Amino acid sequence: RLERCPGGQPEAARARGCAEALGAVGGPRASTALTGALRRGVLEPDAALSALGRAGDATALPIVLEHLADPVPSTRVAAADAARALLDPKRPDGRAVAPIARALAAARGRDERLRLARLLGRTGAPEAVQALEPLARDNDDVTLRTAAIAALGDIAPAGQDRVLIEALDDADGAARWNAAVALWRSASGAAARALLDRFDVAAARDRGLLALALGGALSRSRDPDLVARAAALARQARDEERDALLEALG
Repeated sequence: RLERCPGGQPEAARARGCAEALGAVGGPRASTALTGALRRGVLEPDAALSALGRAGDATALPIVLEHLADPVPSTRVAAADAARALLDPKRPDGRAVAPIARALAAARGRDERLRLARLLGRTGAPEAVQALEPLARDNDDVTLRTAAIAALGDIAPAGQDRVLIEALDDADGAARWNAAVALWRSASGAAARALLDRFDVAAARDRGLLALALGGALSRSRDPDLVARAAALARQARDEERDALLEALG
């Protein structure tokens, strides 16, 4: 009955109610009904997009992405929220990168740029790294810079080591913290050597972040020399610094 509900030309309030119910039920059949109603103009885009996000069927992603650059601000927000719900970094989807990057280039306002930068990370796609790197080096907006750094951490190792290691020197504490977490989540094994080099000469306040980042890099390294070097540092360290290194070794 819910699938038939948005058929024909129902009144707007009834169509919205049907959309909410279909989104709550979820699944491919609900998504198909919602997509059809949206294309026929039976459903207002905001209601349809919100319901598609709740329905959780990733096959609806293309129509959601079409609305990222909609002229209506509320529709752009609804599309970004729905895309965020449908994307999963553990299932990389390179198809989503170009539409999001185009919307980001045309974004109107800071909040929208932040939303789309985070969305690039949700794609989990290596192609998103190229779009995020300039934002992670943006010197004018620390919030956008921090969001891009965090988004790079959502993507499996794809060449983002350098920009994230550079971000460990950021003047902003939140950006440095997000860079360390992003490295823990996405650093390649090759980054472990550079992080150990930094740890050797780092000030005490920076070593905790470096140890956190090392945990990710070492987990993806198979170089026994790097493990031995980290173990030697742990033997020389004390207190929280030693604990962090031991966790990294684990």
